[in-house]
Amino acid sequence: MSIPPSSPSSFCPSSRASSRPPSCARNADPHMNLNTRLGSNIKNVVEEEDNAYVAVTTTTMTTFLRSPSRGPTSQFQPPSLAAPFTPHKLRNIKREGTPFSPLSPTKSAPAFETPGKKPVSGLGGGPPPTTDAVPTPAELHHRIPHPDRLASPPDVYPPPKSWYVVTVGQEVGIFHSWLDVATRIRGVPGPVHKACRMYSEALAEYHHQFEDTTIQIVLVPGSKWAKEVVAEEKLAKEITEQEELAMQQEYDQFLYDEEAERAVCEVEGYAATDKAYMEVLKSYGIV
Repeated sequence: MSIPPSSPSSFCPSSRASSRPPSCARNADPHMNLNTRLGSNIKNVVEEEDNAYVAVTTTTMTTFLRSPSRGPTSQFQPPSLAAPFTPHKLRNIKREGTPFSPLSPTKSAPAFETPGKKPVSGLGGGPPPTTDAVPTPAELHHRIPHPDRLASPPDVYPPPKSWYVVTVGQEVGIFHSWLDVATRIRGVPGPVHKACRMYSEALAEYHHQFEDTTIQIVLVPGSKWAKEVVAEEKLAKEITEQEELAMQQEYDQFLYDEEAERAVCEVEGYAATDKAYMEVLKSYGIV
């Protein structure tokens, strides 16, 4: 009895059909990041008696295993087209003009600079006045007055209560007003002065300091006393130069003349000979 093709029993597996359940490899390592592919094929072949119909069924099963302890493998990226940065390319970089790279010395002509004009300020009163150099205390020693040449005390009433002796200052001497003393010692390095009640006491003190040669005149440049001394020194110098010039001019008038000198010598010789001749005549009583 033949089985119709539409019957479900025609698809039953025959005795020659093989069936193998899928199984995993026993030696598979779960930590390996590999995909394990397992499959099984089941084939059922049914052949009819008359070989009119042949049915083939194939079943494929694929299983992917992934290690839970590792993440997904990064995909391969192609290398960048840009050239990698290498240290040897730094040598080709030019660093001219930087303060860290030494440059070869070059010779160049010095630039011509035109002198600029100084700004003129309306507030400025021009250059500061120049003060002449003042003489030293040693050069002013001759200007120290002798005690006998000091001015006598002024005849005023009531008489001064104090007298001041100035031994180191722009002007030395005895003064009865402190204002006169202050103007003479202001600006002087190391001024020396002393107050006395009587004029006689002040005179005795001045005389004592004069004998000890401790009195000094110290001038402050630009002061009234310094200007007076400088003016007097200049005047004395001009007078001396004029006197020397006059003497030089007078001396230049007497020029040496060899012929005149010879004539004078001859006259003096004749005079001496004539004098001797006259003495001989007197000795013989002729004259």
